[in-house]
Amino acid sequence: MAELLQERVADLHAKGTKAEGPEKPCKLKKKLLAWAARAKAMLKKHLPVFNKEAVANKDKEDAKDCFFDKECHAMVDWKRVAVLKRGFFARLQHLKEHNDKARVPVMMKKLHHMFAKAGMPDDRINYILEKWVRFVYPEALQKTSEVVII
Repeated sequence: MAELLQERVADLHAKGTKAEGPEKPCKLKKKLLAWAARAKAMLKKHLPVFNKEAVANKDKEDAKDCFFDKECHAMVDWKRVAVLKRGFFARLQHLKEHNDKARVPVMMKKLHHMFAKAGMPDDRINYILEKWVRFVYPEALQKTSEVVII
């Protein structure tokens, strides 16, 4: 995002230096602010992480999440979970790009075992995994009634 913003600033600056007249810095600033507002609105709409209100509401209702429960949090190796989470999100994104919903439950089952080794209680693991899948690839959790005839 920062690289895109820098490219846009350079582009607008180049256009601004070609323009003549006393208002050229003002136009550049207006264009840049308008572009930044549109980019922020797009991020807020498409990536809930950037929506502070949504994140605040999620924290309140995430009583099942081991990360927010003090007793459960103390039992888990969070460095190991962080490594697993990065790999899980990358694989989910790859599966989403290739529209491969069938491999998601298999991957969740494997990760369930790894989370148990990291010290997470068994009753909390599925909740966290489903929450992560809903965040990256919600279509994978939807049950479909497609019938394949061979």
